[in-house]
Amino acid sequence: MAKRIIGLSPPSPFAFEGNLAESWKQWQKALDFYLTATESDSKSDKVKTSILLTCIGEKGREIYDTFEFENAGDKLKLKPVLKKFEEYCNPRSNTTFERHKSFTYRQEEGQTFTSFVTELKKRSAACEFDTLKDSLIKDMIICGISDNALRERMLREPNINLQKQSSLVKPPSKPNYMLSNLLKTWKRKSTKYTGKSERRKGETKTEIGRHQRGKCPAYGQKCNKCQRRNHFARCCKQTVHQVDDSQDRASFESSSESDFVIESLVATESEAASEVQQALKIDPLNSDTSAGHWSVTLNAGSQDIPFKIDTGAQVNVLPKKLYNKLNPRPRIKQTSTKLSAYNGSSIPVHGKCIVPIQYKGQKHHLLFIVVASQTTPILEYADCFGEIGTLKSTYHMTLKDDVRPVVVPPRKVPFALKDRLKKELDRMESMGIIEKVEKSTDW
Repeated sequence: MAKRIIGLSPPSPFAFEGNLAESWKQWQKALDFYLTATESDSKSDKVKTSILLTCIGEKGREIYDTFEFENAGDKLKLKPVLKKFEEYCNPRSNTTFERHKSFTYRQEEGQTFTSFVTELKKRSAACEFDTLKDSLIKDMIICGISDNALRERMLREPNINLQKQSSLVKPPSKPNYMLSNLLKTWKRKSTKYTGKSERRKGETKTEIGRHQRGKCPAYGQKCNKCQRRNHFARCCKQTVHQVDDSQDRASFESSSESDFVIESLVATESEAASEVQQALKIDPLNSDTSAGHWSVTLNAGSQDIPFKIDTGAQVNVLPKKLYNKLNPRPRIKQTSTKLSAYNGSSIPVHGKCIVPIQYKGQKHHLLFIVVASQTTPILEYADCFGEIGTLKSTYHMTLKDDVRPVVVPPRKVPFALKDRLKKELDRMESMGIIEKVEKSTDW
């Protein structure tokens, strides 16, 4: 019999309910610990089996009486008896149901990529995938991740596997995370004090604290809000007119990573909404701008500014020098747009702003990219004059005599953009901008 140890109790009777498979694993561990603690693990199989049947409870003994053994002697052997109980608690699983659970699993909000993959591997353990296990888990990851941009990157990889999928996921930067927490802690500490203190005699209190009268740190300083002196912007009482930028175009803010060619400038939006890139090339107009054929003078911020009209431009450009002359001067916001010339030289971008434009008695609020270089102000044709229009005169194109037609294969379009491209082509065809050609032509 088992050696009695004070304070050591045998495992509780096994409850045959709930998740039997998981409960049986835990109960069997408790039984193994008990046999070891009571030094009964070295006893005969008959003794250990008797201890098992004593601890398992009345219902377990009733189930034990229903077991059929190949050899009559196995009825009092521990391993065969444990195997029978394990088979009873672990019936054969429904493979179709388990696979359905795996294929329909999706990454939850706030769930990390590592946690998502671990859960998929757990679910696939009961699916009997055999040699296709890794390949199917890879496909389930692509279908189930919540990040659409990451899914598109995985679909573009020719020979993607689990290892490559993990390498495509960028872990959060630990230094940035620590700095963010540090700033939050400092902010909580700096705003914690809410009590009032009495002002000492001869002292003056400003937004940066108390100081002796006549020794204010704001004396001689220039306000960044009204440009006047002897006070800071935080305490400025002047009302400065700000142009409402609520009409900022959502299409510009949410545009995906694109390359814009405007006259001699190339603009790249670096912070993309997705990893899909679309290259858009716009040829500049070769008309004589000095004759005024492709330019227009508009009133912008009480200033008459001549703008170069670009029918294919996707952004408006305003030099910093002209921006400084606007009155009132609109507030500049930061932008991730980068400009570069055709020769590769970088053109500094000061920011973006909304400028009120007067044209034919109508007022428009247009979005401009402010640059530090002395470039010609460029106006997007569609902003003021509509998306579609026709020239009053016929434009004649003169070709060189030695020019020969060249057959160019169609460009490859990313899979994620095919539906959008087809929709846009159908729209332009319905509006009469382009015409579908069913046969080959010289050009």
